[in-house]
Amino acid sequence: MDYKYITALLERYFQAETTLEEEQVLSDYFQKEDVHASLKDYKPLFNLFREERQMELPASFEPRVTLPEQPARLTRLRFMRFAVRVAAVLLFMFGMYKLYVPAPAPSTKESAAIDWSKYEPETPEEAFRITRSAILRLSTEINKGAAAAAKEVDKISH
Repeated sequence: MDYKYITALLERYFQAETTLEEEQVLSDYFQKEDVHASLKDYKPLFNLFREERQMELPASFEPRVTLPEQPARLTRLRFMRFAVRVAAVLLFMFGMYKLYVPAPAPSTKESAAIDWSKYEPETPEEAFRITRSAILRLSTEINKGAAAAAKEVDKISH
């Protein structure tokens, strides 16, 4: 074999650019006794590859490869990541829908106008009475909410 050809093949071999046929040429070359002096260092490498290919497993070999079980926490974590991604995609799609789909046009049918003037108080005393009753009702509702919140706080603290 040509020394330059073999050195070029070796360079390509170590850069993982050779084909299977070229690798076979290299293997055949390094099995010979008359290897160029500067390439003798590569001979044990290719002989090792040849010996390894010829090895066979003993008949008593029993493959026992088992995959470790994934802990439930890891499975939940993967599911949560998936769920967050799905939620993000759905939120994005909803936003795009709201952004690009125009709102329906208002109906051309005229709605009846409400005459609010009949609900206005006639005298300042009547306006005061209406305002006072609205504030009293608001105060009553706020006190109910505060009492319910106080009960819940008492339950938590005991």
